[in-house]
Amino acid sequence: MFEVGVNFNTDLPIDYIIQGVNVAEKYGYNYIWIGEAIRYPHPIPIAALISKFTKKIKIGIIVSPKIDQCTHIIKSIQTLRENYGERYAIGLVPGDSLKLEMLDLKIFNAIEEIKECIRNFPRVNLRVKQNFNGFIPKLCRLTSLPIYVGASGPKMIREGSKIADGLLLNYINPEFVKFALEFIDVENCCIAAFGPVLLKPVSEKLLISLRISAAIVAAGANEFFVKKFGIKEEVKKIRRIFAKGDFEALKKYDEFLIEKFAIYGEPDEVLNKIEELKNIGVDQVIFGAPFCKDLEGIKKLSKALNAK
Repeated sequence: MFEVGVNFNTDLPIDYIIQGVNVAEKYGYNYIWIGEAIRYPHPIPIAALISKFTKKIKIGIIVSPKIDQCTHIIKSIQTLRENYGERYAIGLVPGDSLKLEMLDLKIFNAIEEIKECIRNFPRVNLRVKQNFNGFIPKLCRLTSLPIYVGASGPKMIREGSKIADGLLLNYINPEFVKFALEFIDVENCCIAAFGPVLLKPVSEKLLISLRISAAIVAAGANEFFVKKFGIKEEVKKIRRIFAKGDFEALKKYDEFLIEKFAIYGEPDEVLNKIEELKNIGVDQVIFGAPFCKDLEGIKKLSKALNAK
C-alpha cells in the first residue's frame, strides 16, 4: 500500500494548520506529519489539536530524543492514543547538528539514544520477519504505532533499518533515494521519502520558500552523500550563505537546489517523480514545506493522484 503525506510546519498559525489538515483529510491524503524545530511550537500539542479536529487521517510526529526525554515522548503518545485512537506514527531523528550545538548538545551518540528510546516503547517486538505464503510484509504495516528513524547517511540508514519499522529519508530526489536504499539492512523496513514540494504555478513568495526549504536540506546533507554525488562545492557555498543569513544570494543556485533537493513542476511532472519513487521501493512520499502553504495545490495534487 503506497501512501502520501503532507508535512505542516508548526510555525504556521494554528487556525491555518487546522484548516490545512482538514483539507488534506477531505482530499484523501493518508498522513499529516509535523516535526520538531527548536524555534517553533512543539509538535505534540499541535498533534493533539490536529487529532481533535480531524477524524481518521494518520498523524506522524517527528521528535528528537536529543531534545525531548524519551519517557515524556512515550507518555505523550500514550495519552494521544488513549484519547484519539491508533492513528499515530513516530519519527525519531538525530536533530539538526548546528542547532543542537546552540543548546550545548552533541549529536555523536544519536543513534544509541534513538535505539534506547525505541526499546522503551511498550509494544510488540517486530524484529522477527513474518512470512505469509512467501510474502514478507512491511514492518510498518504490522503495528498500530510504527516507529521511523530519520536518516540521510549510510550509518544511520543501515542502523535505523535494523531497529525501526521504517526510515524517514531526508531526500525526495529519486536518484538520491535509490542510492540510500543500497545501505538498508532489513528488506521489509518501510521507506518514507521526505522533501520540499511545490506545484506550478506559484507566487514569488512561495518560490522563495521552496528555495529556502531546498537549501536547508542541502546544507544539512550528509558528508558521504555530498562526496558521492560530487556536490561538495555547491553545498559548501550554500552553507556559507546560511552562515551569513544572506538568503537572497540563494537565488542564483535555484537550478541546483530545486533539481537536486525538491520536486517542483506541473501536476503531471510531480506525479512522474512520485511514480519513480514508488517504483524504486518508496512506501510513502511526504510533501514537505512549502507544499503545506498552498491549499489549492494540496487539492489539485490529490485530484491528479486520484485520476491516475
